[in-house]
Amino acid sequence: EDVEDEIAYWQTAILCTVLGANPPYEIIKRYIARIWAEFSIDKILMIQKGVFLVRFENLMDKEAVVKRGIYFFHSKPFVVKGWSPNLDIQTDRIKTLPLWI
Repeated sequence: EDVEDEIAYWQTAILCTVLGANPPYEIIKRYIARIWAEFSIDKILMIQKGVFLVRFENLMDKEAVVKRGIYFFHSKPFVVKGWSPNLDIQTDRIKTLPLWI
């Protein structure tokens, strides 16, 4: 019960990372603002080296971004995953990635 409000608050958030690179926070912040300019972004945070959290103002924007799947940052996969309380943020555990060529 103590954390239900926090969980509800972060339901509109996603985690993202660039596989094979660790771009600086300011670069990622500008990249995210550019590729998702049509969505209402509330916050962009770096939660650990190479992992960024983006909170949208509404759930529809989050779902539209997650539905698209994989983006690319300088030809490297920019992986987007919807936030959940049980989400594993260890990017070194990613072994496979579905890509359409």
